[in-house]
Amino acid sequence: MDSLDTAQLTNTSYLAIRQYNFQQATLLVVEDQEDIWTLVRFSLSKYFPDVTLDRCANRKEAIAYLTDSMANGTGLPKLILQDLYLPQSEAGFGLVKDIRMLLLNQQQIPILVMSSSVDEGDVRQAYHQGASYYIVKPQTINNWLSLAQSLRQFWWEQGVLPLDGAVGNL
Repeated sequence: MDSLDTAQLTNTSYLAIRQYNFQQATLLVVEDQEDIWTLVRFSLSKYFPDVTLDRCANRKEAIAYLTDSMANGTGLPKLILQDLYLPQSEAGFGLVKDIRMLLLNQQQIPILVMSSSVDEGDVRQAYHQGASYYIVKPQTINNWLSLAQSLRQFWWEQGVLPLDGAVGNL
């Protein structure tokens, strides 16, 4: 199954849609700190061995990556895990907004914003700009692994991720 159309969706089982979540799937991580990227990559690789992990280190790289993905037809990521402070929160908030504007007429990809900040203003602003979920960064490797496992279970195994333009027809 290369892509799904509306007719196929009406006859597609939940299991087939779950399998589609993994088919040629990419998860984009936007993280500017090398040490955090190392933890994220290690944790995600353990629970997402069948998913390509791509990294952008800043707002400019992330927009270029998404623009190139759309222009080249290589496929957008199924999920974006984005640091809020890149290195300031303004860049992170701006990136969420930029992604939402860039993909306005495309599939809407879940954007999970992560930060060490538990500031109420950061949380509100992240959701206001279009974040799908706000995650407080774990402090230990075991907590990073637990987060990766939870992400797989919720976003990949229980949820239905964007289906290449067929999202609105579910």
